[in-house]
Amino acid sequence: MNLNDLSIFINIYETGSLNQSAKALGYAQSNISARLQAIEREMGVQLFSRKYTGVVPTVNGREFYRFATATLTNLKALQANMQPTKKSVLISELLLDWDIHYKKRVDIGNDDIDICRSSDIFTRLREKEFDKIFCYQALTNLTNYRVQSNKIVASYLSLEEPGSQEELPLIVSKDKSCPFRKKSLIDYPSSKQIIELDSFKNIMNLVEQGSGFALLPEWMGQTKNFKRFNDQIIGIPFYFYEKL
Repeated sequence: MNLNDLSIFINIYETGSLNQSAKALGYAQSNISARLQAIEREMGVQLFSRKYTGVVPTVNGREFYRFATATLTNLKALQANMQPTKKSVLISELLLDWDIHYKKRVDIGNDDIDICRSSDIFTRLREKEFDKIFCYQALTNLTNYRVQSNKIVASYLSLEEPGSQEELPLIVSKDKSCPFRKKSLIDYPSSKQIIELDSFKNIMNLVEQGSGFALLPEWMGQTKNFKRFNDQIIGIPFYFYEKL
């Protein structure tokens, strides 16, 4: 017996007719009759008296009706009160892209995701506690969190052929705590022109237009067929914290 059987029984009880229940529920009458017989066998009692004009509930049938309606009513109330389990996530734009691409530890459709700049991580942590934290900083003052470290494999990329990027502007994030920005300015301290943008999507768009070069994750370059400036492969470390 299952919940659908309870619904079938209630409909038979309230219509007093197997034929009407079959039409209302979209079943063949033989299927409705078979389900009723299966319920009666499982309960070990007769729930209806069969007559030419329809079916009439027995004493046991009336008792079972009270049980069936109470069960389905309680189930609906429980479903209405239950909320999907959401995890609160603090993450940067690029690390969210990385997780979607590789690990899928963030449930995009269900989690409560707070995307912030690297420079705002500590401010957000003072304001709220999160179930999951993705960041470039080592957070030494967290308790009751499990931590994993990883690296984003990155390189300097451009739309142009290798070597020609030296004449192009260097494109970096405006976020002064962004490790991609920091590494870029260390490697190219004397760059004649530096373009600062708010997001990596904007950086990608500008590189795709051939308007500059930037330090970007390898997977981004592969999707756009960007060219490397040299053979240098850079590992940008980051951390994943998950509440115990």
